[in-house]
Amino acid sequence: MMKKLYLLISVFMIITIHNSLAQVPTISQIVNQINQDSLALYIRQLSGDTSCVIGGSPYTILSRHKNQPGNDKAAQYIFEKFQSWGLSAVYETFSTTGKNVIGIKPGSFDSQKYVVVCAHYDDMPSGTIAPGADDNASGTATVLELARVLSKYNFGYAIRFICFDEEEQGLVGSRYYATQARNRNDSIIAVVNLDMTGYDANNDGRLDVHSKNIANTVQIANDWISNVTEYGISLIPRTVASQPYSDHESFLQKNYGAILVIEYDLEFNPYYHTVNDKFQYLNMSYVRKIAQVTAATIAEYAQVLTSNVATVYTTSGWNLISVPINPQNPSVLSIFPTAVSQAYTYYNGYVVKDQLEVGRGYWLKFNSNSSHNITGNPVSQVQINLSSGWNLIGGLNSIIPTGSIITNPPNII
Repeated sequence: MMKKLYLLISVFMIITIHNSLAQVPTISQIVNQINQDSLALYIRQLSGDTSCVIGGSPYTILSRHKNQPGNDKAAQYIFEKFQSWGLSAVYETFSTTGKNVIGIKPGSFDSQKYVVVCAHYDDMPSGTIAPGADDNASGTATVLELARVLSKYNFGYAIRFICFDEEEQGLVGSRYYATQARNRNDSIIAVVNLDMTGYDANNDGRLDVHSKNIANTVQIANDWISNVTEYGISLIPRTVASQPYSDHESFLQKNYGAILVIEYDLEFNPYYHTVNDKFQYLNMSYVRKIAQVTAATIAEYAQVLTSNVATVYTTSGWNLISVPINPQNPSVLSIFPTAVSQAYTYYNGYVVKDQLEVGRGYWLKFNSNSSHNITGNPVSQVQINLSSGWNLIGGLNSIIPTGSIITNPPNII
């Protein structure tokens, strides 16, 4: 049913409506497709535990340190993986020694807005042998596995799978990316950074989620933690005050919402930054669980598209209605073929609309009581630019508490 929430707002503002969703079937499928064997293979190949094929030839990555040849080879390995899954793969070169590797999944609604899942691929120590299995082949492998799985789905917003270089020298690659993003005024919906997600020697499932009151960071952290329960993943996360030692910090400094997901600080990997940071010491079930929760969170923020049908009921006469899901065909004639009037919304006066937009309210007239099945994709959040004066605002496909509406300026409702 449709007539859930209609507000008349008499100020200029932007309004964001959140719809708290229960477990989404498609996201459950995504979570289940995260494969532990795939994750293990990526980590083994990135850490030199086994060889891989790069540029058509066998190669063993012995070190990913910025000054070692394995660093460039690791970047090429990641680039070729992104390409193999149909993503648009690009290098972002920021110095003579450094380059980030980016895989892009475009959005169906808006490719200018995007979600970031990231990890750094460089490692320590500086010698010719530096496996870096936990720090940070584990995070890089998770980005790769999410790219593999999520590449098979469509999303409302774009996803950028980013592997940063030279994190170990002071977040160099991510600082460059975040600075360029802010200079372009990129619209980044959320950032989830993965750094050291493989060490859990006592198998207790504990981990840390770093959060800070910048942009929507707290909400991202809360959503990540909620998905642990939502999708039945046996982890014990705790929220901690964000520390500036990983790539999420670069985004926070540019006022983007960003969290760090990292293994439990009170059970720190004793092989950190040594030649013994090897695959054999990792807990691969733990790696997979973190990847599963991250996959669910990224899919939610990018708004994974599923085919759904919503039913809207109308009565004889004029009806104030909205479209509760993103329709496959937004035209009035397609959604409400029995309407006997044009669709009117209010934007500095009543205006006629031929295409209906999620989140707005419309007046339509019908000659009899009827129901209308709308095929489309569910939406959990919508942002609407409103004019000064009165506006008609429609709800999503469930009851929307007014407390979940965020306005800019704040606290108008």
